[in-house]
Amino acid sequence: MVVYKICSGQYTYIGSTSRALSQRINEHNYRLGDPVAHSRYANTKLYTKLRELGVTKICSENCEFICEGNQIEEQIEMNKIPMEYSLNSIRCKA
Repeated sequence: MVVYKICSGQYTYIGSTSRALSQRINEHNYRLGDPVAHSRYANTKLYTKLRELGVTKICSENCEFICEGNQIEEQIEMNKIPMEYSLNSIRCKA
């Protein structure tokens, strides 16, 4: 599992994936790109704030690999982000 973060300004999202990080980024970009087509996911805190901030694409400039880990490491990273700047909607499932 890979733990990663997406940043824009002061705001940060912490995520994890068991797939390739590039594949997960593509999924984020797909959902970020068309909120009407992806109504179930496109209006989450992450995508709504990124659109407000003018982010149109997630790439190596705003997405960073943190570590190989598990949901415990993911939650540790989430806990480092002040709540008012966190783009995570819920805690991880650790």
